[in-house]
Amino acid sequence: MKYLLFASVLIFTCISCEKVVSRYSKSYVLSYYDFKEIKLEDKSKHPEYILKVNLVAGSNICSILSEGSDKELFDKLCNRHCDTGYNRTVNGIGTLMRRNYLNDNITSVIVTSDKDYDEFHPANTDLSDVIELFAISPLKYIRSGYTELYNWGNCPLTSYEKSLEKIGEGESINEFHLIKTNLAKVDKSDFELIGYGIFYPALYLKLLKLPELSAEHTFTVKITVEDGRIFSDTVHLSFLDIDNYNGQ
Repeated sequence: MKYLLFASVLIFTCISCEKVVSRYSKSYVLSYYDFKEIKLEDKSKHPEYILKVNLVAGSNICSILSEGSDKELFDKLCNRHCDTGYNRTVNGIGTLMRRNYLNDNITSVIVTSDKDYDEFHPANTDLSDVIELFAISPLKYIRSGYTELYNWGNCPLTSYEKSLEKIGEGESINEFHLIKTNLAKVDKSDFELIGYGIFYPALYLKLLKLPELSAEHTFTVKITVEDGRIFSDTVHLSFLDIDNYNGQ
């Protein structure tokens, strides 16, 4: 992930000399980026096996600062998410604004393995029913008229879910609702405005059960967006000592 570290250092070096600027905004989301690719990371730590799906943004942007066709696109996206009545002053550093999201809605997420997973999931078949989706999104907050907050304090969080909570530190985390559902039962709205802006645009996939046999698996995640484009990436997970784990 060296490129992420370099990009972060470059961004913050460039903006460190710019001053904070306040602007009035009718929308909660301040800019949208195009969807470029996905990158998978293995975030597993026994007994939890978790894949992080990084949703990588491209260079095309439309925002509250845009003009012409880019501003028309930004307004269209705000209308789609019912994000037109925020009407508050927001802060940014120079032209870099917070609350940046991807402009393409995800329509499906398919996960497969190159090995037999169990008797119901032979190699290269959909594993959605044995995977749990985790993410955070401000969509419910926005569509409630900016009133419905998520009570993280009263939510019995696992150590993993607490790491999601920390993503929103520095801004009101209660505006971000936890999405936690079986991938086979996911609703399309669960994929809208995923993450905490473009610096943390990701969803997480947790294995609800382990493979039945010891093996090294290559998992493939395929994400389809509204215009039909498909993004995919692979990651390797080792379950060579799975028999010991299953026996615990």
